[in-house]
Amino acid sequence: MKLTKLFVLVTFFAALTATSALAETTSDSLDGKKSGTSSSDRAGKKPAQKKAAGPKLRVDGIGVLAMGMKDAPSPGVFGFGGAVAYRLRRNIEVEGSLISFGYILDYADANTTVEISDMAINADGIYRMPLSSTFAVRGRGGAGMNIVSVKAAGDFADEFTSPSKNLFALNLGGGVEMNFGKFFIAAEIRKPILLTSIEAMGNISILLCGEAGMRF
Repeated sequence: MKLTKLFVLVTFFAALTATSALAETTSDSLDGKKSGTSSSDRAGKKPAQKKAAGPKLRVDGIGVLAMGMKDAPSPGVFGFGGAVAYRLRRNIEVEGSLISFGYILDYADANTTVEISDMAINADGIYRMPLSSTFAVRGRGGAGMNIVSVKAAGDFADEFTSPSKNLFALNLGGGVEMNFGKFFIAAEIRKPILLTSIEAMGNISILLCGEAGMRF
């Protein structure tokens, strides 16, 4: 009889303990759902967050100093242009650009002026290597088409004037870049390798380029 009473008491307390634990677990689960957290959050684990992607698009203006143009009145010829680039991967961009430069020759003795202009349309691949959060080096390679025209006015204009010519070229170069949030500035040295040449212009030795723009 005593054993029966003891068994009943033990069973009663066990059932009471299990009921209390189940009620506490149910209450915690409801509280977790209301607060928008899971059991893993309460254990100190934070839910994985998707890493925000960086800017994909880059737009910039370009200032150019073309060196080595034939008979140019100064060692360097100034020009300007612009570029739009899209980031394919973390360090790789594809860029389309347009650059225009030229100069005027004045043959006073012959009463003739000659205007030589070059508009380059380029498609390049760029590899960026960040060295810090603000500083990076980059290299480029690609191809382009140079639209060269020679126009003359004066007594001997017919001897100098020639129709526009399309010259294909390979583009190689590299430089440095500094970033300030979405804005950046860059400096590059580029070497266009003309696959064909034109007597009036000769070959371009190098292009010194300064850039400023922003990323979106």
